[in-house]
Amino acid sequence: MMKISDFNLIFLLASNIMVILVAVWKASQWEERLQSQITQNHKDINGGLESVRQEIRQRDKFWAIKVNTLIKYLEKTTDYQPPTMDDFDGDKR
Repeated sequence: MMKISDFNLIFLLASNIMVILVAVWKASQWEERLQSQITQNHKDINGGLESVRQEIRQRDKFWAIKVNTLIKYLEKTTDYQPPTMDDFDGDKR
């Protein structure tokens, strides 16, 4: 025949097992929410980086147009000759 203390031990063991299971379940929910937030942050960062890349490309195109226009103007109005690789040789003296 079981004593009351045996029932208390069984109840204590069962309650501890339930607490552990609830803690594991809560931790898995927390990890799932954290993982979805990380995924969303990656998407936001990649979207931001893409917009920065697009702005840099537009800025580079703008500067290329300005430089090409300036070179064409100089070629038409002066005897300007664009630099060649020979101009960068270190052996010339």
